Amino acid sequence: MSTSQIRQGITNKVVLLVIIVLLLSACSPVQEITETETSLEGKPIHTPSPTFHSGSETATIAPTSRTQVILRVPQDHDSIQAAIDAAHEGDMIIVSPGTYQENIDFTGKEITLQSMDPDDPDVVAATIIDGGGNGSVVTFQSGETVRARLEGFTITNGSGNLYRRNQAEEIQACRGDLFDSGEEKRYCGGGIVVDNSWPTIENNVIRENTVQHGGGGIFVTMRSFPTIRGNTIIENRAAGGAGIHVVYESWPIIEGNMIRNNYANYPGGGLLVDLGSAPRIEGNTISENEAVVGAGIIVFNHASPVIRNNDISYNMGRQNGGAIFVGVNSSVTIENNTIRGNRASIGAGIIMEIDSELTITGNTFIENDAFFTGGGIDMSDDCRAAVEGNTFIGNRAEFGGAIMLRGGTSSFVENNIFHENQARLGGAIYAARMATLPVVANEFHLNVATEAGGAIWMSKDSISILRTPDDNIYEQNQPDDVFISDE
Repeated sequence: MSTSQIRQGITNKVVLLVIIVLLLSACSPVQEITETETSLEGKPIHTPSPTFHSGSETATIAPTSRTQVILRVPQDHDSIQAAIDAAHEGDMIIVSPGTYQENIDFTGKEITLQSMDPDDPDVVAATIIDGGGNGSVVTFQSGETVRARLEGFTITNGSGNLYRRNQAEEIQACRGDLFDSGEEKRYCGGGIVVDNSWPTIENNVIRENTVQHGGGGIFVTMRSFPTIRGNTIIENRAAGGAGIHVVYESWPIIEGNMIRNNYANYPGGGLLVDLGSAPRIEGNTISENEAVVGAGIIVFNHASPVIRNNDISYNMGRQNGGAIFVGVNSSVTIENNTIRGNRASIGAGIIMEIDSELTITGNTFIENDAFFTGGGIDMSDDCRAAVEGNTFIGNRAEFGGAIMLRGGTSSFVENNIFHENQARLGGAIYAARMATLPVVANEFHLNVATEAGGAIWMSKDSISILRTPDDNIYEQNQPDDVFISDE
């Protein structure tokens, strides 16, 4: 073999070896390397991106993810807002116990802001954000999502934000038709404002915030969808919606909260739901709130919430609606709630008016007290209601201890139990003004009227509410079961 042939063979073998090496390199997995790591002090450690060389070119492997950074207050940042400003998406801010005189804004960041232990009531009580009467304590107004989380603080001493249009800077009322605070400039959301955002708000105490207009504790507006879960919302004050004010087509989840001892000058001591909003209100305790109307919950203006599995108790409506007030083309499902010990002039449990539609099923009405009509429910003749499968025990009123019926509607009262309700007329039910809705297949036990109609009192023009033959069950009602008036 010639020298040239030997050299050509060696060259071919080298080329083949290089090709094999390159193929193996291409098939080898590349380890994912994050852009940063976090030190024990919560400071990000920057790791340079790895490089490799191929001939005369140099390539860099781009980072595939970013590790969460934990920022601590006051260890890393003197204030909560400073930590928010320094944080990036996905970071967590942990705040040590103490009182922080601040009004904070999440500024659109998808971060978690929490106390050292949101599940420990002592830690929550000791980790205080105090608004100092200088506006809303916490604001979400830049499109924050469920990944923006607020957990484990006491939020207090807020006075609300002044609402303006974004561009024209014209003052925008946070709500003025249902009630009027008497001020041209309206401040809403003493404790927390959620404006066109959907953050997660959990395990906080929101207390002693005061606004001159709407939303003493929390104000939810402009198509917002927050999750409000496991909070204690107490002793807040407002013209309307002292605990929570939901308005302008917002759909929050309001779940598992204690909403207590809030005071509204006008509507909605506990919650005000208005203007096309449709929250899910479930598993809350709504108690000892006070308002002129709708002391527990008021639903108004084409709103359509679901109110389910709540304890709505001992609320005081100075006029109408001790537990729940529903009005103006609203559509409400009220299901499996305990409605106990509420007081009002009319409709101590529930009052409905102005072309609204209600499904009232599986609730227990206990010892609600109306000074005038409808201890349990006051049903207007321009509304539609399905009242089915409820239990009414020990409710009281001057007329209609459990239910006041007016006029002809497509409503019905069916398969309910009425026990030991009391009134002057109509111990359980008072039906007047040409009431025509069916009252069928109910049980009436031990109801008392001091004058007439132990179970049912009805006007002469309302006798069609009972089937022929009457299929209700009556037992020991005093002084009679059914009384038909000559009027």
